[in-house]
Parts: sequence; structure tokens; C-alpha cells
Amino acid sequence: MILDNILIKNVRNHIFTDIEFNRNVNVIYGKNGAGKTSILESISIGSLSKSFISGSDSNVVAKGTDFYEVSLKSINELDLKYFARVKYQLNNGKEISNSYGENLSPKDLIGAIPLIILTPDYRIITSGSPQCRRDFVDRVLSQSNKVYLDELLKFKKVLKQRNNLLGQNKLNNSYNTKQNFDIDLLDAWTIQFINHASELIIRRMNYVKETQPFFSEFYSMVSNNSESVTLEYLPNVLLNNGGSESRKLEQTNKEFNIEEIKEILKEKYIQLRSEEVKRGMTLFGPQKDEFIIKLNNNVARDFASQGQHKTLLISLKFAEFQYLKNKKNDTPVFLLDDIFSEIDSYRIKMVIELLRQNLSQIFITTTNPNQVKEVFNTENIKFIHIVDGKVNYE
Repeated sequence: MILDNILIKNVRNHIFTDIEFNRNVNVIYGKNGAGKTSILESISIGSLSKSFISGSDSNVVAKGTDFYEVSLKSINELDLKYFARVKYQLNNGKEISNSYGENLSPKDLIGAIPLIILTPDYRIITSGSPQCRRDFVDRVLSQSNKVYLDELLKFKKVLKQRNNLLGQNKLNNSYNTKQNFDIDLLDAWTIQFINHASELIIRRMNYVKETQPFFSEFYSMVSNNSESVTLEYLPNVLLNNGGSESRKLEQTNKEFNIEEIKEILKEKYIQLRSEEVKRGMTLFGPQKDEFIIKLNNNVARDFASQGQHKTLLISLKFAEFQYLKNKKNDTPVFLLDDIFSEIDSYRIKMVIELLRQNLSQIFITTTNPNQVKEVFNTENIKFIHIVDGKVNYE
């Protein structure tokens, strides 16, 4: 996929910015606060319907205005043109349209432009909580497969309804307004819960199986073959069955089909139903899964150095790149936000060279364009100077 053009209106300090992109490397440079990252944010909005920076859409809207709008034009590897437009208005929400229709939902946009984002904020993927790694895997799988995204959204709705039912029963009991709990209604929600949960679990299992070789290969390349890494998926529904740690790991490494996963979930429900009713919440399922990154057989979150965490993150992102490229039959666009402040020149050179070998379109933000020139050949690179939210063409 190649991004041709972006039109940005009222995104942070970009009141009106229109940029034609280079199909190879685009270096967006300027002082801190100039609006470099906001261009990458806008690419994210046009590709994924939202910014990769946490926060509400209202925070993205430029001060003194009541909307933002991003229009993105691209072309895929079959030379098919594609456009997407996202407009957000305060108090009115989003309007999304693309080459295939209008009045779309965010899920209709996700995956059309495969996008990889590497930013220092994503260090939490390797060093943060299990939720950070679940979110990372969910984002990859949602871009790669519309079915997964649909199942994920349905699962979250059912989980919310199931928790509401359990929570309301506990609240009633706490106020001495005891009512007969509708166990049949809980059973009905649980059937839906299990159907969607089993889809997520089996697809997460397959993702780790497919992406592990890429992760290991890229880490070996970037670290000069000095260490070994693994990515392991630990489904909550298997880990809570008791037994030794080695036995638990054997269970997670076993090949399962979806019907076996459903049966395990059903057994877990029967086992935990009384406790769930007592505590007023769902106590099992993929919302509690963990993905473990290991470095030389040690849990990276606990043992990796700062430099190792950076290399792990780069390797995960390259594994994501290769996975999406294979699944989408299209080369993802790669956004590198402020990596020069976090990663040494050797690793950066490796990143750029690997991406260029894969013919990926690259976007880099930096305060110092000379850093880019020092790292690699400046042939086929477009330098875009941003000053106070505007492109400086001088």
C-alpha cells in the first residue's frame, strides 16, 4: 500500500495541511511541538478511524474549532486507488466514508490500509500489564481479519451485558432487596460469551504460532544473534485448571480445535458459576489472557534491560509487519514516530534497511533531519519541514 496524499483540517495545530507523499521514505522534521506527530496521527485516523495517541477525539480538534477532518488517498499493490475520509464534529460524532460507501462505522475502515506504528509510547507492550499485550495482539488481528474484529466487538458487548447482569444481582443483594437470580438468563448470555470467546482464543493461538518465527528471526538480526526470544500465549481458561507450571505450559502448547475450546469454556463456567454470582463479575475468558515474551527463557517484563526492551519492541513490530503483509497480500505502511530519541543508530539503520528491502513506504518524524542522513543513503527520500502546523516549502 502506498499513501499518495493527505488533507488535514483542524487536527491539533494543523488548520489546513495538504501533502503529497513520496512512495519510498518521508522524513517529517521540525521543532518539538511543530506538528510532526500530528501528521502521523492523521494517517492513523484515515487508516484506523482514530489516533494512535490515547485520548478522546475532542482532544485532537484544533483549539477554536469544532471539528477535524482527514482525507487520505492511496493505491494498493494491484494499482487500485482507494480513499478514506473521517470527519469528527464536537457533539455530533464521526462521519466515515471511503471508496466503498458512506455513513460507515470504524470497523469498515480498519484493515483497508495495513498500518504499522512504532512509537516510544508502545514500550508498554513489552514492559506493561497483560492488557497492553492483549490490546497489541487485538490490533494486529483486527487489521488482518474482519471476522476477528467483528467477533471482538461482539465479545465485548456480550461481556458487558454479562457483567451487568452479575453486578446488578450483587447490588440487589447488598441492599437487602434479594430477588431470585435468573440463572437461565445468565446461561443464555454465557452461550453467546463462549461462542465469541472461543473464536478469539483459537485465532490468538494461530497468531502466536504464525508470528513466532518472524519475531525470533527479527530479534536475532537486530541483536546480532546474541539472544533467543519467544512469544507465548497463555489463555486464562487453561491456566486456571491447576497443576504444575510445566503442566500448564503443556496445555497451552497443545493443538486445540474450536469445539474443544468451547467445551473447556463450558466446564469453566460450571466450575465458577456460583463464585461469579457471589462476586458479581465474569471470572474467566479471553479478557484475562496473557501473552508472555521471554528472553533467554526469562520473562522479559521482569528481566530485560531497557535496551533489550527496545529491541523486543522493534522485533514485535517487524513480526507484525510480516504477518500483515502475508495476510493482506499488501505491504503495510510503516510509521516511525520519534525513534531517534529512543533507539541507537545501529538499530535504526537495521529498521530502515529491512523496510526498504520489503518495499514498504516509510514515514519518520524527527527534530533533526541530519540524523536520517547520517544513518542511510538519502536517495528516494522526501524531507517535509513542519513549522507551527504548516509545511514549509522554502
